[in-house]
Amino acid sequence: MCISVISSFELTPNPHALSTAQKVLHFMPNPNVVSYNTLLSGYFNSGLVTEAMEAFSAAPSKDCHSWNIAISGLVKNQRIEEAMTLFLKMRYVCNVRPDNYTSL
Repeated sequence: MCISVISSFELTPNPHALSTAQKVLHFMPNPNVVSYNTLLSGYFNSGLVTEAMEAFSAAPSKDCHSWNIAISGLVKNQRIEEAMTLFLKMRYVCNVRPDNYTSL
């Protein structure tokens, strides 16, 4: 049920659904990287870049997919320099290897 609510936010981006998605994530007993990635996609799809990056920073764990969502979300929202900086951080600071889906 919880993932369904968060997923609906990702699939039909609506800034008004933001508070519901945040509340659901907050009350989930064990939110995982998939939950955070879904919320992150929803933020970027809604054009809420600041909120997306705050959620990205606050996520307790990140996988390569998390980084891909953030980088591509920044690019889609014309934040190219930030995307490049994040890519470099992913690769050289956090030592996460890009995969076949990582792009700028």
